[in-house]
Amino acid sequence: MHGVYAWNAGALSSAVVADLLRWISGGDVAGMSSSCNKPASSVTGAGAGDWAVVDSGYGVRHAGILAGPGVTARLSVSGALKVQLSVVDGWDSGTHTATHATTAADASLALSSAGSVNLIAGAGYLLVGASDWSVWSLACEVKRDGPAMAGAPTKSGAMTLNYSTSHYMARCKTPGSAGETTNATMTVQSAYGALSAAAARDQSERLYLPMAPAAFPARAGMNRGRAMTGGDFLRVPRTRGDEPTVAAGTRTLDTRSPHARG
Repeated sequence: MHGVYAWNAGALSSAVVADLLRWISGGDVAGMSSSCNKPASSVTGAGAGDWAVVDSGYGVRHAGILAGPGVTARLSVSGALKVQLSVVDGWDSGTHTATHATTAADASLALSSAGSVNLIAGAGYLLVGASDWSVWSLACEVKRDGPAMAGAPTKSGAMTLNYSTSHYMARCKTPGSAGETTNATMTVQSAYGALSAAAARDQSERLYLPMAPAAFPARAGMNRGRAMTGGDFLRVPRTRGDEPTVAAGTRTLDTRSPHARG
């Protein structure tokens, strides 16, 4: 389920939280408060988020992956009037407190001006991001067989990944002991090394689509001569022009796309 929740200038914090819970519950835009800018709000796949109320007055929702305790997320509004997202565990609806909780992360621009947030909700994950994506937060659930949760299949694996370098886990076993850490800070790791949400990454880094070491020269002209003594080469020939005389030898060449002509 995905879409946008928009609010009017001067929207009430409590009304915005209630509207967001209604959106995540099933996307009922028509039933939202007067703080909602309904013409600018939308939802696709209404009812597909699989999130249930835990403590609606305090913005708490819950969803989970199969055979796990799930992730309990809390939506709130900060003193700076920004929508925030955190994950909690051991939530008590009577005292409205949690035994474990992460630091709440900003996920919107200020409510004092008209604005909106982008929303994506599914089974075990919730993403809230500002209209310009300058800030965002993702609440999700980690697999129980990961090293951080080893031997604790009933513990919550809820965590938040944020726009900053601060990623948190509500509950995690302390390394080297049987204890737990509250609001544990995490480092996101990939096959390419540790990733930081604040680090600059663009197409030039080839991070998501590594390329083979192949060269594509100019389309016209003559390829330079090269004595061949054996080995593998990944090169692409010019698409127009003549070829020089090549000294005898053993070589292995990879095929490439045919020339346009010549």
